[in-house]
Amino acid sequence: MADELETLPSFKHHRESVAAFARTCFPNLLCQPEPRLKARRRWERSLINELRQHDFSIYQWWLAQEKQTLLLTMDDHFRKHLGAVFVPTDTT
Repeated sequence: MADELETLPSFKHHRESVAAFARTCFPNLLCQPEPRLKARRRWERSLINELRQHDFSIYQWWLAQEKQTLLLTMDDHFRKHLGAVFVPTDTT
């Protein structure tokens, strides 16, 4: 569109300006690409509860003689934390 408008006398605008104007004023006339599905990463699972990850965090959470261990459980599909609990020690 910008190339054709340049053929008009005394019309000097940047291609980005013409594209922004067209997107703002005529959004229905522009071809929009089909939305694509987000690619799943290699380590992410495709189904809920297919894989759960447990992560231990040993840290001084409160004043005590020894550090406390926090166990976090995460669903790999949603990458959301399912729960957290303090345990006496980290184990496999």
